[in-house]
Amino acid sequence: MMHIWKLTPVDSSDPTWTGYDTRPMFVRAESAREAQERAELATVQFVSTTEGYLQSNPWRDYRTRCGDVTNTSGHSVDGPAEVLTVC
Repeated sequence: MMHIWKLTPVDSSDPTWTGYDTRPMFVRAESAREAQERAELATVQFVSTTEGYLQSNPWRDYRTRCGDVTNTSGHSVDGPAEVLTVC
C-alpha cells in the first residue's frame, strides 16, 4: 500500500545541504526508505574529488526526517512511487 511521506532536512544549515533545495518534499511510496530513495534519485548531484566523482545526497540518510502524512497531505495514494511536490 502506498503512503504519502513528507521529507524535511533535520538541520538545513548543515553544510552538506549546500546546493540542495531544502524545502519539504512530498513523496508517494510504500515505505520511508523508498521515499528517501525517490528523493535521492530526483535530486542526485555529483561532487568532483581528486579521485573522480562522488555521488552526494543528504536526502537519503540521517540528515532527513521522513514522516507519514498520508491522511493529512491532500495527495492521493493512487499511482506509482514518485516525488509529488517540493514545497
